[in-house]
Amino acid sequence: MNREKIEENGKMREKYSSFQEWAAKLPKVELHCHLDGSLPWQTVKKLAGRAEISIPGDDAALRAMLTVPSGCRSLKEYLECFSLPLSCLQTYDALFTGAYELAREAALENTLYMEVRFAPAFSAHDGFTAEDVVRGVRDGLLSAEKEFGIKTGILLCGMRHFEPEKNLEIPRLAEKFMGNGVCGIDLAGDEKAFPPELHREMFRLAADMGIPFTIHAGECGSWENVCTAAAMGAKRIGHGIAMAGHEEAERLCRERGIAIEMCPTSNFQTKAVEREENYPVRRFLDLGLNVTVNTDNRTVSGTTLTKELLLLHDRFGVSGEEVREMMKNAARAAFAPATVREEVERRIDSFAAAGFPQP
Repeated sequence: MNREKIEENGKMREKYSSFQEWAAKLPKVELHCHLDGSLPWQTVKKLAGRAEISIPGDDAALRAMLTVPSGCRSLKEYLECFSLPLSCLQTYDALFTGAYELAREAALENTLYMEVRFAPAFSAHDGFTAEDVVRGVRDGLLSAEKEFGIKTGILLCGMRHFEPEKNLEIPRLAEKFMGNGVCGIDLAGDEKAFPPELHREMFRLAADMGIPFTIHAGECGSWENVCTAAAMGAKRIGHGIAMAGHEEAERLCRERGIAIEMCPTSNFQTKAVEREENYPVRRFLDLGLNVTVNTDNRTVSGTTLTKELLLLHDRFGVSGEEVREMMKNAARAAFAPATVREEVERRIDSFAAAGFPQP
């Protein structure tokens, strides 16, 4: 498309014909993206073929199998879509390919920095260690970095339903790869059944090791879990939806500068909010919270970061300037070296300086 040039303050800049066009070109940062829930369907097809895993022969049926149904009733039902992609991520080559092709897709929508999270325990097995798992993902991401210019980091996930002692392996594993692919840790899974305080020792150990962490909290109706995660030292909160209207949790996150990793499409699908008009992105922005926008699971949710920005603009009136600020929030909250954070923020500012989309 040949975009019109207009003069502003003595300088020529591009005039974007729509918010969608502007959002597609915007330099982006994504902090909350699960590897197993974000494998492109073509990647799953390829990996399943290599592993001789039975899948539907029809591409449309395969895509439907990987995507949450429209009638999804809960986070627990949402998580059922992860079975097939996880079964494909059981070798070094598969993990390398999956990580590489996910990062490639993100780079194609102008993502400058991306953190990819996964639970090593789901891919480790006899003769293939958790360290092997991390190496596979790390090497795939590094290959994508060299080819597409994207910068990446890895978040290692403990799982809520694991015994607390097993999750102590996560910070110990992360310590071996810190600065060499891994940038932090997370706690994921069924929040309703397994609140964060069950894994307090995991995060105490991480803090002692100097490993930053985010925690899924407030996705399943408990604002108290957000307060617990903040008290345990989380630098970021995954989702955080349930704290809307609970001043204690909102104040705690605002005063500590804790970033909120919002994932709109996923939040609607898992029923983190029952009614669209109750989605708290406008409230959080107006309160001055450190809001970021993410996909959560690109394939399972059938989304991209560009689609999430368009959703926030169309349904909640989020402006181009607010989108820019959310991307800068994410850059500043990233568990990346200062040089990477600063360069990403500079590039976002440089793009925004060329002008926001026309009303």
